[in-house]
Amino acid sequence: MFDGAGWEREIVAYALELGGIEEKIKDPKNKYKNLRVFRRAAEGEEANGRIFLIIHEGSDPLVVDFLVPEEIAREMVERFETASQSPLLDKKRAVQLVLTGQFELADVRSFILQSQAQSE
Repeated sequence: MFDGAGWEREIVAYALELGGIEEKIKDPKNKYKNLRVFRRAAEGEEANGRIFLIIHEGSDPLVVDFLVPEEIAREMVERFETASQSPLLDKKRAVQLVLTGQFELADVRSFILQSQAQSE
C-alpha cells in the first residue's frame, strides 16, 4: 500500500488531526535515529499530556508504537507476525507494529484513535 515514508506522512497527519502534540527525541536504542512522539494536549498545557503514539522516523517499513486495551494487545501479538510488545511503552497495553502490508490505513487509524483514548 505505502512505503515507509508514505505511511509516516499519513500517520503523522492523522495524529495531528486528532490534536496530538509532536516532539522529536533520540531513540534510546539507537542514537542515530529519531522518534516522533505524539502526546495528548493536557487541559491548559501544550505537550504535557500522555504519549499515545511513537513513530520510528524514517524506518522502512515504518515502525509505530501505540496503546490499546490489554486484551487487544495480547491478541494482536499472538495473531500478527508484524506485531510485538512495545519496548518503549507500557508492556501490557502497548503494541509495536511493523507496517509491511498486513494492515490497511483504516485499521492503523483505528489503532491510533484507541491509543489516544487509552492515554487519558
